[in-house]
Amino acid sequence: MGTAARSVIIGVPAEVVWAAIRDFANPRAYASGVLSCTVEGSGVGAVRTMALPGGAEFKEELRALNDAARTLSYSIIQSPRPIADHEADFAVRDAGEGRCEVTWSCRFRAVGVPEAEMEETYGRIFEGGLAELKKNVEG
Repeated sequence: MGTAARSVIIGVPAEVVWAAIRDFANPRAYASGVLSCTVEGSGVGAVRTMALPGGAEFKEELRALNDAARTLSYSIIQSPRPIADHEADFAVRDAGEGRCEVTWSCRFRAVGVPEAEMEETYGRIFEGGLAELKKNVEG
């Protein structure tokens, strides 16, 4: 199994950041390249379909949402990327003094490409997404 994880400290309270992440229907706080996002269902089991520039489309299923722990898990169930058995997690933790730490991680199986290549790809996606999230919530 391949893995990737990135974390960032954000200078606003955890509740503010969690509100942006937990909105499964609106990933734009951390995914600025999303042209559109539609959701079928609600709560755990909901599936969002995101369209990206160039015609790429991803379907992701919400697997777990825990407001008390500020964690969210989802799986990519359809993707143009060569992966299978994908599961990703967001975790938002209080870092004191009005700050929080956000960790975005995933596990997957690479299909037909080196695992390290997909680990790099997801690392870059997470770095960019966390930088976007930080910019959006810190104002």
